[in-house]
Amino acid sequence: MHRTIVLVAATLALVIALAPATVAHKPITSKYTYHQDVFPVFEAKCSGCHAPDAVAPMSLLTYEDAYPWAQSIKEELVNLSMPPWQAESGFGAFKHGGSLTAKELDIVVEWSNGGTPEGEPVDRPPSHADGDDDESAAWILGPPSVVLTMPAAYTLAADTLGATRYFVIPSGFARDTPIRAVDVRPGASAIVRSVIVYVDSTGAAAALDAEDPEPGFEAPAGFATEQILAAWVPGQQAVALDAAAFHVPAGADLILRIAYKKTWTYEGLAVEDRTALGLHVWEQTVPTIEAMTLQPSAGVVPDAAGNLRFTHDLTRDVELLALVPDIAPGALVVQILAVGADGRRAPIIRLASPRPEWRTRYWLQSPLALSSGTRLEVQALFAEPPSSAEPPVRFLLDLVASGAPVTEAAPDELP
Repeated sequence: MHRTIVLVAATLALVIALAPATVAHKPITSKYTYHQDVFPVFEAKCSGCHAPDAVAPMSLLTYEDAYPWAQSIKEELVNLSMPPWQAESGFGAFKHGGSLTAKELDIVVEWSNGGTPEGEPVDRPPSHADGDDDESAAWILGPPSVVLTMPAAYTLAADTLGATRYFVIPSGFARDTPIRAVDVRPGASAIVRSVIVYVDSTGAAAALDAEDPEPGFEAPAGFATEQILAAWVPGQQAVALDAAAFHVPAGADLILRIAYKKTWTYEGLAVEDRTALGLHVWEQTVPTIEAMTLQPSAGVVPDAAGNLRFTHDLTRDVELLALVPDIAPGALVVQILAVGADGRRAPIIRLASPRPEWRTRYWLQSPLALSSGTRLEVQALFAEPPSSAEPPVRFLLDLVASGAPVTEAAPDELP
């Protein structure tokens, strides 16, 4: 009898082991479906990174690609880790906010919790992330006045997961030139995490480039540049200025600081990049944008609790157009308030858990007029004191001052 029981048990175990695997699936309770409701959210807010051959490890633009990641997507959204837009809603207003609306968040979360129904496929025009063979269509703002490309391609080696590299591109401008907008087109979208474009009229970057046998160079500590011409991250569109210009001096070089990072899909592969810039040149005379650095004075550091506070008093009337933050790792929150001479306080920006790897330019929805005597108050909280000797909080402010110099319209002949 005992032997019979053992044989039966063994037979049942073998049958179970050989039976086809079944996958548990949540019951369908969501009123939202992928094709009708979720895809429009992914296409509008996520496709800059989550598209075929883009910087994210998976595309979200088909149901087959998206639904296996539904739970991870929900967690990233609820934790405010994605999309990587760090400016808090309602604390200042910006042109290219990337956060999901409450309705969009509700759609994705309910779809994820409610069984991830597919819905009925629909015919759609090609996504902007699907690529386009038309050269002019590849530029967000239309055909640029000038296209400048890295002089040589750079290869991120097969055994290298990430790198930050600086590349020099001569502008070729024979005279001072006003720039209305800069569009960035990565050569290898899968590995280009961010691009910052600087202006250098000193030749210092070109000298460093000449000393490095590979394309580009690694910037030494204290490497200084004159102005940030553009700050780009995947999915963020270029902004065209309405009535101001960045100033590129005659003969200046443009310096590209490119942060490369591979996802697991490209590990062990060598990837080549040759990023290009599309410059849109003003055809009229406009005021020139100035760059002002907002940072703590020497010796001002976070206290034992991680709090950092410092101020700056404006000595002239200005209009603030945009901000580029440079925040040390470990910051929990950073904010700037403008305090007028009458004591009124106006929010400028608050960054929640800023991530240095997603450094970008925050364009104000409208220029903010700040009168002489206005005090800029900066407050930050760090989880632990930053270890670097560099200022832990620094903002580059793009502004136009009252009576600012103008840059004359560009010549008819451009390089």
